Amino acid sequence: MRRVDQVAAAGLLGAVIGAAVSGLSAWLTQRVQVRRDEAGRRFAERERWTVEKRAVFRDVHDAADAWAHTLRRLAGGDDVPARELEAVERRFHGLVYEVALVCGAEVSGATEALEDTFLVATNRLGRSTQYGEAAGDDVVRTARAEWQDGDLAALRERRVHLLQSMRRELGVD
Repeated sequence: MRRVDQVAAAGLLGAVIGAAVSGLSAWLTQRVQVRRDEAGRRFAERERWTVEKRAVFRDVHDAADAWAHTLRRLAGGDDVPARELEAVERRFHGLVYEVALVCGAEVSGATEALEDTFLVATNRLGRSTQYGEAAGDDVVRTARAEWQDGDLAALRERRVHLLQSMRRELGVD
């Protein structure tokens, strides 16, 4: 091979290698950028849902407080209007669906379990709900006695479990 051919071949080989390295570099850069963009989108989505969840969690706690307060009054012998009790029940029930839309299975299940406990407690205190009939006088007397020292134990446990589930979902625990 002549010297000019060797130089041309070396130049051609250098150009091919340079193009391959340049293409590989561009491909790697693009992959890193795609991964960075995807991570940014996931972070932004998680942050957006975190804000949504915090608002829903606050609303659930407010509704639970309102229902528990209404039940305490009822257990204490106050005349709680049926409309007031129905309103707290409806509010909490509506939030159960909102939780199911924006939260994970653990929080959704804990919210439903709390609602079930509220419904049972309401029935046991002598009031009907959308899902159950009022208990008889003997059950009402027993339920009122259980409330004398504070919240019904099962209700307290469900609320604590819900709070722990919410904290885990937000990554606070």
